[in-house]
Amino acid sequence: MITFGRYRIVHRIASGGMAEVYRAIAVGEGGFEKEVVLKRIRPELAGDPRFGAMFVEEARVAATLSHANIVQVLDFGRVDGEYFLTLESVRGRDLRQVLDTLAAAGTLLPLDLALLVAVDVARALDYAHRRKGADGHPLGLVHRDISPANVLLSFEGEVKLADFGIAKVLGDDCQTEAGALKGKVAYMSPEQASGMPVDQRSDIFSFGVLLHVLFTGEHPFAGGGALEILERVRRAEIAPPRRAGEPLPEDVLAIVTRCLARRPEDRFASAADLLRALEAFAGGHPARATATDLSVFMKGRFPYEVPLPIVALDRLVEQELRLEATDEGLATFTAVAAAPSPAADSPAAVAASPSTDRAAAREPGAEPSTGARRGRTVAAVVLLLALVGGSVALWRWLPPAATENGNGRDPRLAAGPSPAPASAPTGAPASARTTMPAPVPASVPAALAA
Repeated sequence: MITFGRYRIVHRIASGGMAEVYRAIAVGEGGFEKEVVLKRIRPELAGDPRFGAMFVEEARVAATLSHANIVQVLDFGRVDGEYFLTLESVRGRDLRQVLDTLAAAGTLLPLDLALLVAVDVARALDYAHRRKGADGHPLGLVHRDISPANVLLSFEGEVKLADFGIAKVLGDDCQTEAGALKGKVAYMSPEQASGMPVDQRSDIFSFGVLLHVLFTGEHPFAGGGALEILERVRRAEIAPPRRAGEPLPEDVLAIVTRCLARRPEDRFASAADLLRALEAFAGGHPARATATDLSVFMKGRFPYEVPLPIVALDRLVEQELRLEATDEGLATFTAVAAAPSPAADSPAAVAASPSTDRAAAREPGAEPSTGARRGRTVAAVVLLLALVGGSVALWRWLPPAATENGNGRDPRLAAGPSPAPASAPTGAPASARTTMPAPVPASVPAALAA
């Protein structure tokens, strides 16, 4: 069992430039348990006071936000001098994974669901931009990393904006160094990509890029390496967005185009104005989607994850940590509800494939996926479990060296008594005999299959 303060670590979800993110169980009095997401500074950076200050700033900013469409901060503190942050656990997929899975199946997110996601993210952004401090004055918060990877879609139909790790409060003393770039290049505004000061209209441009990808399935700046993408972002040269298979409504086209204006003064003046424009169009849409519709879509498209029993989780996390000493290793240890095996090229198979999960779903200019290494690691663990299971079955089938039939012989063996093992001579105490490993819980293979 791996513990961190009052939290029991289940498995690692992801590792970023500054922090590692884990699924964990918060443990309290009287058997209280709650699944959370725990974020810790990377071990090699934990001793650097600059990263500690950045982490504290993230917690300070995120703690001021309480909204249904924003991932909530639950706790913050230090264990043995190491800072941590715990967030609510959202069971589902991020928007990047959803769009990549749909693209692999040759389809797009239905327009009514895309509108639902867009409106909910705009609500989160509007709330964050309008948030006031303890003195009653607006904080002037800028997210600076609006992208599909930071939009979470839950199996219950919730839409939540995540990761205020590089958010900035305008006028704060802790400013970004001149020329330093923070955020995903492909989702930056021209001024952010140029290392210039940014305000909340920068988030509106990034949101426009997200809308373009959401409605068309194509990235406006995709193609080439990171430097080429950076230059296209700075110029903000974008062809009119088009939706394959059906025309993009004029109102949506106008909203996306205005968000993506190169000059900040040509964009929506605020997230509130942007939200009003989206709600006006969504309200007049003939088939406006609801959270229930999104929930049905998510559960139908992706395997529904359920937690493993705690005993199985403890055993699996020990295996994962050993493997990660030599490999980036296993990304998830969650059981998948039983379902018919889909055809290899079916949408369901694409959704269930590890290659469409977090490691394989990339932004333009991102590093290659580690999915192949994960696949090899999972295969090795499955083989190991199969060998252990076979050993257990053989141990159960083999007869004992002596039975209680009065003559010391097993009636199934005609050739005489079995010779005693060399490592456990006849008459040796029971503690000296070889002890076989306990059977692996039946839930483990299902967990590895996830």
